[in-house]
Amino acid sequence: MEKTGVAVPIFVVCVVIVGAIGAFAGYKMAPTAATAELADGSVTTPKLADGAVTPAKLASEALTRMPVLPLASENLANGAVTTSKLADNAVTLAKLASDVVSRLGAPGYGLVTTDNIADGAVTSAKIADGTITDADITTAGISRIADDAVTSVKIAENAVTWDMIAGKPIEVIAAGIINSDGTIRENFFNIESATWDAVNSRYVISIIGVNYSPWTHITVATAMGTSARIITTGGIGNDLTVYVFDTAGTKVQNAFHFVAYRKA
Repeated sequence: MEKTGVAVPIFVVCVVIVGAIGAFAGYKMAPTAATAELADGSVTTPKLADGAVTPAKLASEALTRMPVLPLASENLANGAVTTSKLADNAVTLAKLASDVVSRLGAPGYGLVTTDNIADGAVTSAKIADGTITDADITTAGISRIADDAVTSVKIAENAVTWDMIAGKPIEVIAAGIINSDGTIRENFFNIESATWDAVNSRYVISIIGVNYSPWTHITVATAMGTSARIITTGGIGNDLTVYVFDTAGTKVQNAFHFVAYRKA
């Protein structure tokens, strides 16, 4: 019988198919891995691309534990550390730039207050010359003068009056030198006037603001010159009287100096 048509090489086709299947069988396809298919701890650091783990990929508890890990400056984003992230007293002066420290007390900042200054922290070296006035010193502070601290050179002339002297037994009320004619040669203190009373041969001295009496006052008078003289004192009205005698007991004129006192 005669055969017509095209003969198909069935053997060859089978070989090709079988070869192709073998070829695919020798190739491993990279499967898409699901979370459940990854073993715990199978993803190591070298398998993570740089920057692949963002804050959104971290659990909240992991974020709270970040401060206990060694963080380098380059690992912190600019502006990432806010005030609320700083612990109280965590920032010391050593951590502040010098210009920041100098501006702490500048007007408008108000960072340095009385409560922020430790007791005894402000020393004399920290106070500018002339900045503390009398108004800044309390009455108690002024009264705290060390014993023997005020010397005579620190006291102004005429600043100490008799009333300021404690424990004085008597008070000087007048002192001076009187010429033989009754005029005042030296008015050391508080002499109002001096005259020679020729009628009674005596000197009369008025003392400012004093009603003189020989019973309430004491006067010491000494004659001037080389001649021997005796002097006695008394009082008339409110004035001091002075009598000068020679050795014969005769009243004479003679210059003298005197100091009058009264009980304090």
